[in-house]
Amino acid sequence: MSLLGSQVATPVWPGSAVSQS
Repeated sequence: MSLLGSQVATPVWPGSAVSQS
């Protein structure tokens, strides 16, 4: 699923960006 890659490349929600750090 490209959904994961999509979130990593373009975090839709701030929570995603925090998880990446």
